[in-house]
Amino acid sequence: MQTESRYNPRTPGLMRLALKAVAASVLCLCITAASHAAEYYVAPDGNNSGAGGRDSPWRSIGFALRHANPGDTVYLREGRYNEAVHMPHSGSRGHGMITLRNYPFETAVIDGTGLYVNHGEQGLVTIADRSHVRIQGLHLTNFHSDDESVPMGIFVTGAGENIELIDNHISNIETRKAGCDGNALGIAVYGRRSDAPLRDIRIAGNEVSHLKTGCSESMSINGNVTDFEIVGNSVHDNNNIGIDVIGHEGMARDPAVDIARNGVIADNIVYNITSAANSAYPDGEMAAGGIYVDGGHNIVIERNRVFASDMGIELASEHAGKATRNVLVRNNLIYNNHRVGLSIGGYAPDAGGTVDCRIVHNTFYKNDTAMSWGGEVVIQYNARDNVFENNIVYANAQAVFINYYVESTERPLTSDRNLFYTEAGRYAGQWQWRGKHYDDMSGYARVSGNDGSSLFGHPRKVSARFVPDFARRQQTGPRVVPRGHGEGALRDTGYAAAAAGTSDFGAYEYY
Repeated sequence: MQTESRYNPRTPGLMRLALKAVAASVLCLCITAASHAAEYYVAPDGNNSGAGGRDSPWRSIGFALRHANPGDTVYLREGRYNEAVHMPHSGSRGHGMITLRNYPFETAVIDGTGLYVNHGEQGLVTIADRSHVRIQGLHLTNFHSDDESVPMGIFVTGAGENIELIDNHISNIETRKAGCDGNALGIAVYGRRSDAPLRDIRIAGNEVSHLKTGCSESMSINGNVTDFEIVGNSVHDNNNIGIDVIGHEGMARDPAVDIARNGVIADNIVYNITSAANSAYPDGEMAAGGIYVDGGHNIVIERNRVFASDMGIELASEHAGKATRNVLVRNNLIYNNHRVGLSIGGYAPDAGGTVDCRIVHNTFYKNDTAMSWGGEVVIQYNARDNVFENNIVYANAQAVFINYYVESTERPLTSDRNLFYTEAGRYAGQWQWRGKHYDDMSGYARVSGNDGSSLFGHPRKVSARFVPDFARRQQTGPRVVPRGHGEGALRDTGYAAAAAGTSDFGAYEYY
C-alpha cells in the first residue's frame, strides 16, 4: 500500500500570487501552529496507561483522539485495529488540523470485523459536525450489515469546513440485505444542516474498491456541500455507482441548499462499476454509472478515465422538476463501458433532467460492449440547452452514435465540430433523433440541425498521434499530454483545423 501522498495539486495562478502576497503572515502562522503541535502514537500492543509517545504508544485510537488538540497528529503504527472511530474534536484555523494517519511507510488497518452499525448508519471513521480534520493513509475494511443499517468506510456528516480524506484504502464495506433496503458506502459526505454547509472538502488519492453498496454509491457527496475536490482517486470493482454528486434528495431540509455544488471531479480512474449482480437491480440490469451527477450544480468533470462500467458518465436528476445544471465535462477518456458512454436526461418523463451542461473535448471509444443498442451518447427525458462539441466518438460494430430515442424536448443539446467514426463504415452509422431512426449522418444532421461542421473519419486522418492504446492498457493507462491548460483546452477551431491537418478533437494526444 502506498503510504505517502500520491496526488500533488496544481496551484492556480491567482492562488500562487495570493500566496506570495501573504508569505510573511503565512510563515508566522506556521511557526505559531507548530509551537502547539504534538504527536501521539497508537499501536496494537500499546497501553492506554502509557504516555502516548513513540516508545510508549496507546492502545485505543479513540483514547488518543480525545487527547488531540488543534495542530496535533495521531500516528497509527503497523497492525490491525478493531474499533469504530469518532472524531471528538475539531482543529482550528489558527493552530491547524487534527490529523489521524498511518505512521509513514507502515500499514495501519481499521478492521470492522464483528463490529455493529449503531444509530442506523456509521463509518469505521465518522466525522460529525467537525472542522479542520485530516484522515490519511489508513486501510478501512471488513464492515458489513445484515439489516437496513448502513455501514460506511468514512462518514462525514452535519456541517463543517476544511476536511481532507487523503490516500486511504477502503475495501469490503457491504450490505448483505437483499434489494433496495440495503445500503453501504465507501466514502459518504452528507451536508445535513440548512444553517451551515460542509465546505472545503478534499478527497484525494484514495482507493475505494470491492464494495457491495446495494442502492447506494461507492463515493457520495450529498446535500448541503459546497467547494469540494474529488481528485486522483481509484474507484473500482464495486456493485453500484462509482462517484456520485447529489442534489434535491432531502438530505438538508431547506431545498435552496439541498444541492451538492461548486466541485471538481478530476484525474480519477473509475472501472468495473456494475450492478449486474446487485440484488437491488432486478434481472441483472446494468445501470451503475462510473461518474454520476444526480441533481448537482456547477461541477467540473475533467481528465478522468472511466471504463468497464455500466455507464461512463451520467448527468441527470431522479427528482421531478429538478435538474443537474451547469456541469462541464471535458478532457475525459470514456471507453469500453457496458451500455453507454454518456447519458443525459432523466430516466422517465416524470423524473428530472439535464440543463446547461457542456460536454467538450472528450474521447468516447467503443462503448456499449454489451451490444444493447445504447451506443456512445444517450439522450433521455427533460434535457435542454446542453452542448456537445469537439469530441471524438468512435463507435463499435453496432455504430450507434447519438441516440435520442424519446421525444421529450425539441433541442436537448446542440452538437457540432465532433469527429465520428466506426470501423463498420460511414453508411453503417446509427442515429436516433426524437424517436426517429437515421442510418446516415447527413440525414440526422438535416433533421436535428446538429453536426453540420462535424466530420466522419478515422481520428488518425486528422491526428497522426491518435492511437487507442488506453483501451489495451486499462488500469496502467496511457502516457498522455493534455491538449491545453484551463480554458485553452476548449479552443473552437472545428472543421477548419481538421481540414488543415491539425486536430482539435477529443481529450488527449497519444504517443
